[in-house]
Amino acid sequence: MKTDIVAIRESERLALNLLTSPFSAAAQGTAGAVMGQQLMNQYPGYANMLNPALYYIGNQFYTDPRLVTMPATLQQELPFTNAGTYEFNFSSTNAVGPSATLNNFILPQNNVAACYGVRLRIGYGALGNTRVYQCFGNTAADNSIYNSNIILTIESENQVTNFFVDDFKDVPDNSPNEINKYNGVMLMNPVRLISGKLGVFTMTIKTLSSISALSLSDDAFLSLTLLCAFGQASGGPPIAITGSNS
Repeated sequence: MKTDIVAIRESERLALNLLTSPFSAAAQGTAGAVMGQQLMNQYPGYANMLNPALYYIGNQFYTDPRLVTMPATLQQELPFTNAGTYEFNFSSTNAVGPSATLNNFILPQNNVAACYGVRLRIGYGALGNTRVYQCFGNTAADNSIYNSNIILTIESENQVTNFFVDDFKDVPDNSPNEINKYNGVMLMNPVRLISGKLGVFTMTIKTLSSISALSLSDDAFLSLTLLCAFGQASGGPPIAITGSNS
């Protein structure tokens, strides 16, 4: 599936705003929540970020714009075997770092990220530095991965289910070598704000039926990438939200 570049740019801006705004939207009655109108009066410089009729609390993921990398990626790779279930662990305490065979990027424990998209590719080649990636299989057996679902688990919640993997399949119109950054990408709504301190942050692919009898290509890897705005630790929001008018 080819994702529209305009939609990608809008998602990038949203992810950036969610990291660099000192406020987070909150439900009425949330402890410490303040109406947007009050904050607009107190902090007119942030008025463009606020809706006067909504409630807000301080943004625990706030990052000084100087310390944001945009665009950025987090990535985990696994050998493409006949297992049928593939768990990509992005928790900083459990994520596998880069190696000669795995092109991985992890989130440091004290940093944060706003994830707006997922990219799934199949990589061919035993060594990471010469691996070739594409968003379709070399064989019918390899394409079995697209008959799967993805489950996103953050701490104790399954926040995404029934995310059909076939949506990631993207065969180029001309040469198979014409793969760009956004081939094999699906956008996530809402944007997920995550911390490197999370104990559980996994994305699991499960095939809809067993693939144990299929002959998969040698030296094939599944590469799952999160597109995000990456924030280095910066000590919290620049203002303190106190009181409540809920």
